[in-house]
Amino acid sequence: MYRIAILGMLLMFLFTVGCKDNTVVEEPNVSVEKEFRIIPWEALDGNDRAFQINVETILNESCEHTIIDVLPTFGNNDISISIRNIPTPDCLAPIFPATSENMIGTLQSANYDLEISLKDVIHNDGELFVEDNYYEIKMENLDGIVIPNTRLYKIPENTIWGYVAYADNASEDIANDFVNEIEGATTAREFEDGFYGYFSIDNNKPTILSEEVTQSFDQTFGLGFSGDNVLLTDILSNYRTQYPDLIFKIFTSKGEEL
Repeated sequence: MYRIAILGMLLMFLFTVGCKDNTVVEEPNVSVEKEFRIIPWEALDGNDRAFQINVETILNESCEHTIIDVLPTFGNNDISISIRNIPTPDCLAPIFPATSENMIGTLQSANYDLEISLKDVIHNDGELFVEDNYYEIKMENLDGIVIPNTRLYKIPENTIWGYVAYADNASEDIANDFVNEIEGATTAREFEDGFYGYFSIDNNKPTILSEEVTQSFDQTFGLGFSGDNVLLTDILSNYRTQYPDLIFKIFTSKGEEL
């Protein structure tokens, strides 16, 4: 944020000089270093869906669990994200990104004006487009920020996704059996390729994004399911009991981790 403050003072100085004696000063061509990553997100809670805009630092220079000071506002079809400050690190190993989760709320299908500002000095203007199956951010400028995924697909209702992770190839048959059993209890689901927040899809195959998978191998799945979760938890319990060295995970479109 120090770089942002210096830029603000520079712009104010140039503005002041330009006002003296009607002197014409060309607008400075200032390159603003990218400091923040903007991540569109959909919070899942039962049958409720809510849009949020998450912010994280690009550089890992903060203490663990550091929260960025961000003020989100929403009203009259206007959404504003004001990034105000990053707390100074006070730990021995500031090797983590600082983050902030900023709830906007349940949005109807419409177009919304969007502003993302940095310390009220830098203002990025754009729009958020909310469609039936996705959210999309389109910005006029991206000073100090990057948006790796401008389109966030909504996770379809009655969807599950998950993975089985294992340390070596000797467990591959167990992983195959688990995935086959889950597929037998569910229905096939066709996804659009793209970013869904919790996972991404390429050729109808999910890559889990919401948590780090540390084992050397994993198999993932994304499927349709509208039955009783007990059916899935029974399968999970059976495999977790028999194979404690493997990791079995299932998540649902209602925000549950089974």
